[in-house]
Amino acid sequence: MSRLDNDLERTSPSAQIARGASALIQDALDPSVVGIAVELTLSKTHLNAETVEPCLASLCNLLMVDCVFVALFDDACEKIEWVNSVSNQYEQCNPFLLLSSAQPCNERLQTKLVSKQLLEIRDTGATDNEAVEFSHHLASLNLSSMLVAGLCCNQRLAGIIVLGTVQRRSRWNMNTHLVLKLVSASYAAGHHRHLLNATYMQRADDCMNNDDEFVLNDCEE
Repeated sequence: MSRLDNDLERTSPSAQIARGASALIQDALDPSVVGIAVELTLSKTHLNAETVEPCLASLCNLLMVDCVFVALFDDACEKIEWVNSVSNQYEQCNPFLLLSSAQPCNERLQTKLVSKQLLEIRDTGATDNEAVEFSHHLASLNLSSMLVAGLCCNQRLAGIIVLGTVQRRSRWNMNTHLVLKLVSASYAAGHHRHLLNATYMQRADDCMNNDDEFVLNDCEE
């Protein structure tokens, strides 16, 4: 037994929990994770593969999963209108097949994801998990386990970001939960910023076409 193990053994349960929580926070604040979060927050567009793919690739390698993908929904939250993905098992897992299909989250799951909770699916083949419909909808991806976070803008589910593995998992560890929460919040913030910029630009174009005076605040500042 190592000296650290001996120290942990002599400490109280509450102290061990505190140490474990501290270690998790340190892992979540790994420079690689922070770099991904900053890049996604400050990116000028989230509909550009060159912007998103390097971040997804880093996340895929860092968390040692087989697939990471983002699926954005249309304004009515009915269909998947944009997908970007990085996979270590590309022939088995191809999220681009989801384009134009119905979005997979029922009303209950939408409520859960909008409230910043994660959806953990340890076995997509199980019939007793809380997301049987979700798992069935994504069955074509050949993923056996998934961890899902919502991408929320103005209390609306704008899309999802998914970590997936080909093999079933007995659980998804807390460190992975923390990292996905940070990355999904960063992506959602950047995407919301992009939508605001697009709205301002559209209003500016409309006003110019109508010969109206329009002052556009620089959203970059």
